[in-house]
Amino acid sequence: MEVKEEGPTGSLTQEEILAQGEEQEILMQGEEREILMQGENQENLKCNEQQEIPESFGEEDDPENFKEEKSENSPEKTRHIKEDIYSWETVMFLYNAALKKVRTKMDILNDEFGHIHNYNPIEYIKSRIKTPESIVKKLRRDGYDSTIENMLKYVNDIAGVRVVCSFTSDIYKIADMIRKQKDLTIISVKDYFSHPKDNGYKSYHMLVTIPIYMSTGVVDTKVEIQIRTIAMDFWASLEHKIYYKFEGNAPAYIYDDLRSCAEIVSNLDAKMLQLNEAIIRANEPKPTYGEVYSEESTVTSSIAAVSEEAVVNTGIAAVSEELAADKEKNDLTL
Repeated sequence: MEVKEEGPTGSLTQEEILAQGEEQEILMQGEEREILMQGENQENLKCNEQQEIPESFGEEDDPENFKEEKSENSPEKTRHIKEDIYSWETVMFLYNAALKKVRTKMDILNDEFGHIHNYNPIEYIKSRIKTPESIVKKLRRDGYDSTIENMLKYVNDIAGVRVVCSFTSDIYKIADMIRKQKDLTIISVKDYFSHPKDNGYKSYHMLVTIPIYMSTGVVDTKVEIQIRTIAMDFWASLEHKIYYKFEGNAPAYIYDDLRSCAEIVSNLDAKMLQLNEAIIRANEPKPTYGEVYSEESTVTSSIAAVSEEAVVNTGIAAVSEELAADKEKNDLTL
């Protein structure tokens, strides 16, 4: 599969779609963040536009100042809020559409694999859209302003699909099936299965784009696909909860125990794979008496043919030696 930039030539990226209107900052705190999360439509905004107060970034946006200047600035500020929410809803629409397409694609691939090989490598699929709070935290942690442009450019896991399989041998099978999809463009791959993180985390990450066909054009939308086993998923889910419980500052002994559990999970995966391979070998059809007799006859015939060939070759060698000896004798006589 060809690896290319954010979008193919001639198609629109998310930034180009959103650039058709005026770019606005996402106001993710206070009352407006509740509006974004609740997904209030524009009709509700019209009914309540006099009550909207933007996030406080400075004195000019203080709620008290806003109330005093309401007659002069309220329509303009309300228009900005409406455009922010429209842009946010557009972005979320794109990511939700991308999730649906990727999930459907994975379901079809799993069904096809089962049809051909009588085996389904995928146990189950999870998907999620990153929350506004998580997006803002990630941007701020990486030193970026909370804007839609930065969100689209620097946050790659807003739309996430997790593919959970039974055995470690399935991980690369699934990754190979994804890689062969012509409408998916792979941006990057992180193989934490072969190269685990320091804390023991294992998974296989693929960042891809998938085209979303809009009435105004094609938008290549990013989706992160994670592939891992059931045991890996169990460990990662617990590690994620602990990380957010302690806000990344868990006691050292907890991290040590997590690393020990990661080793146990790795050993468990290896043992389960061995058992599965043993079951497959045990279920392979055994040859019948006729097949064994036929095979023995074939081996006997082959041995006889080899023996006969060896005898012939020995005879030829003996004759050659006699001829050589006669020639040497004649040469001496002359």
